[in-house]
Amino acid sequence: LRAPLLSVGHLLERLRGGGAGSWNDDQVRLLDDSLHGHRILSRIADDLLLLSRIDRGEVVPVIGEVPLAPLLDRVVRTFEGTAARGGIDLSAASTTVTVRGDEELLFAVLGRLVHNALKYTPEGGTVAVEARPRTSEPVTITVRDTGRGIAPEDQGRIFDRLRKGGDLDPTLQPGLGLGLSLCKELVKLHGGTLWLNSIPGNGSTFFFTHPTAGPGAP
Repeated sequence: LRAPLLSVGHLLERLRGGGAGSWNDDQVRLLDDSLHGHRILSRIADDLLLLSRIDRGEVVPVIGEVPLAPLLDRVVRTFEGTAARGGIDLSAASTTVTVRGDEELLFAVLGRLVHNALKYTPEGGTVAVEARPRTSEPVTITVRDTGRGIAPEDQGRIFDRLRKGGDLDPTLQPGLGLGLSLCKELVKLHGGTLWLNSIPGNGSTFFFTHPTAGPGAP
């Protein structure tokens, strides 16, 4: 899946950039729709690949000290364009917390949670990322949105593979329902726990714990 998807993506980007001549407005819109579909397929392929590697025990976190402030800023920069196009206010609270973990895997968790929050938050809503310092390990990191929320009957299985909220229209919100199960697996690799609080019509908050880098950490 990855090789042809990469090839198609490069060709679409080249066409969109004028590599084969100029396009009229209708053709540009078709190319933009094609690129959007390509990004969705690429995300699904990435999730499938990473989940299969986790299942085979091939994903081993590279543990180091990770200051959360620049990481949260990176997440916001990555998704600020998507948030702006949807008319959503995306922000990260300032923090001085440093955690112990794999920076790229932690970014993968936060990125998928933020992407999910933006997907289900309407125009005018907010998505906020925060790290809550505690007096003892672990730290709790939250992604809070003002979206449609998750029905109570779906909350117990939302982290299962190939599961999405039962009331969500898959034609409006494409995907296989792998993102949250992948987040759960990545959090478990760090010894943490992922859970949520949600009230239909009043948004959702996803929480996960992560080891902090204490004063005596090696």
